[in-house]
Amino acid sequence: MVGIAKGGSPHQVSADYITAYESLGLEEYDSAAAAAGQRPPPKVVSFLGSVLEKAIMMNNKAAWKKNKDNNNNNNLLVAVFHGSRAPSLTVHQYVDRIFRYSDCSPACFVVAYIYLDRFVARTGAVLTSLNVHRLLITSVMLAAKFLDDRCYNNGYYAKVGGISNSELNKLELKLLTALHFQLHVTLPTFNAYCLHLIRETQSPVNHPRRRRPPVTLFGFTKYIGFMLLPSILVLGYEAMDEVKLLGCWVSPFAHRVKWTLELKGVKYEYTEEDLSNKSQLLLESNPVHKKVPVLLHGDKAISESAVILEYIDEVWPQNPLFPVDPYERALARFWISFAADKGSVYHSFIVSNEESREKSKEELIQVLKVLEDEALKDKKFFGGDEIGVVDIIFGNIPHWFEAMEEAVGVKVVEPNTLPRLHAWAQRFKQVPEISHNLPLYHDLLLFVKGFRQSLISNTPKAAAQSL
Repeated sequence: MVGIAKGGSPHQVSADYITAYESLGLEEYDSAAAAAGQRPPPKVVSFLGSVLEKAIMMNNKAAWKKNKDNNNNNNLLVAVFHGSRAPSLTVHQYVDRIFRYSDCSPACFVVAYIYLDRFVARTGAVLTSLNVHRLLITSVMLAAKFLDDRCYNNGYYAKVGGISNSELNKLELKLLTALHFQLHVTLPTFNAYCLHLIRETQSPVNHPRRRRPPVTLFGFTKYIGFMLLPSILVLGYEAMDEVKLLGCWVSPFAHRVKWTLELKGVKYEYTEEDLSNKSQLLLESNPVHKKVPVLLHGDKAISESAVILEYIDEVWPQNPLFPVDPYERALARFWISFAADKGSVYHSFIVSNEESREKSKEELIQVLKVLEDEALKDKKFFGGDEIGVVDIIFGNIPHWFEAMEEAVGVKVVEPNTLPRLHAWAQRFKQVPEISHNLPLYHDLLLFVKGFRQSLISNTPKAAAQSL
């Protein structure tokens, strides 16, 4: 395999993905033979062309309204890719031309696809026949520079793409800016997009569907346990809807959702709830439990933090938190259930007195030791080298649990008792999307102390502040 993902080793790739790579033609490839017409291009080229053409066919019909209504700050990043008229080459022909003459590895087209998806997710752009060609040549060039050992200068790619060198220089800078210069692609992300390209081109195209607005997430459908969601068109429509989070500054469960949205780069509006005087919006949005967090996505309300995290991961596939592999996904769900089941141990600890303190401490250490030995092991994060859903679920250990320890007067997560979990907690808090979205420790500590006293005295305040 060539250029699949930097730092990826063969033992990290399961048999399912090897099959996917072979189906897309990502094995060692003689590009010179392909350019000479002696060998057909790899399947990834035609698959990518098919997925993009599906999207722009739908988007062309409604793009004028999207462009007319779109007055956000990303306009300049999007408009630079628009031509005055559509090129004579179809998307299929253009992707094929880029492959034949750019001499880049087939894996570059998967990575370019990921860059395009990130671009539309972050800018709200709509892929149409007026902009897809410029976006394609620019994203493939960036992918080749990032992945391949050999690549040409911008002038060469400009000739391949049929545009001027100065224009391509400008497009490259605009695309990098829109991507926040985030070109790294993890192996799980790469694998997920490979599976999508295969399955989307094999799915039926003539099935009944309601009319939809433009497709912004143009071609990537998230796979959950290898089950295809209804349609790229449905996904694109849903991803456009307004996102609002109802939360409370002290709730670790609301912060789970906030961190996930931040890690995904999803734009959202945050509404702070007063839990002693809950808003009508909260009561209507979560009539069963009447608690935060609640995610409002368009006209849909989703409650319970673990459920919300999975919903977000399905709708916004960039930077996936759940594993794609069914077994690894099942393990993640097990540890999510484990976290929920052990809530009583935390409760016993926070209400412990001098007589019960040591016993509750030992019970909690035993639970956390299982988490350290069986889930974290020797990994950087529970999700591996990158933060995953299990990290988010146990994100209350740093910060919130530190406040609990101080309120009770007993240290539990220490380097000598839980060394790997302690090191993980420090790493987790250093991730910008996490560290920039933590409550002030002093305020949190005051709340936890008051909350503890309320629980001990069993006053109505404890019920009112239930998170």
